[in-house]
Amino acid sequence: MFNKGYGGFDLDSAAKTAAGMGIGLILAVIATIVLVILIYVMILPKSKDGKLNGFFQWVHDFFHMKKLYIESVLRFFYILGTIFWLCVGFFFMFVAKPVILLGLAIMVGSFIINRLVFEFNMLLILLVKNTMEINNRLNNKGGNLAFADQSSFTEKFSQAASAAASAASAAASAAANSVQNSNAPAAGQAPAENAPAPEGGAVCPSCGKPVAPGTKFCMVCGTKIEQ
Repeated sequence: MFNKGYGGFDLDSAAKTAAGMGIGLILAVIATIVLVILIYVMILPKSKDGKLNGFFQWVHDFFHMKKLYIESVLRFFYILGTIFWLCVGFFFMFVAKPVILLGLAIMVGSFIINRLVFEFNMLLILLVKNTMEINNRLNNKGGNLAFADQSSFTEKFSQAASAAASAASAAASAAANSVQNSNAPAAGQAPAENAPAPEGGAVCPSCGKPVAPGTKFCMVCGTKIEQ
């Protein structure tokens, strides 16, 4: 009798209910921690992908968000909203004559607005799906891509170094040949003959240049002239 509160409310029953809810909350927290640890260790690792069966593979795909369920949800609400407003507009046309145009406006306007909103949301979802697909491909081929890029860089660097060495060797050979050609007499050109000595003079026996009469040394090479 004394357990009845104001308005006949049973305080004892309320206390038992609150205690039961508290115990249930504590058990739910413990179970959540245990299940999260098990899922992270046994299901979510990427090495488990494709090796799980049935429900566990579905859980793996669900938490890795390989499929976006929002697309199906948005499609359902798009169909629901379109049909609902079409029906509203249709029945408004027969309620009273003044609202016939209102009913037509609701039918046409709702169809266009629902379609535009749905398409906008689908474009956003498509963008997210493409980004996820690109990331999955990069993650699946990450190791091979890194190795391939390194090998390609090494090969290209070796080819560039070989080409540079060949170009340098060719340039050195061309320079040496040009020096030799500049020192050699031109093809088909005979060596210059010694100029005739002036009258009463001599010719230098070393360089072949004419020497003026009475000169004891060549003015070009300095060789002593014997007269």
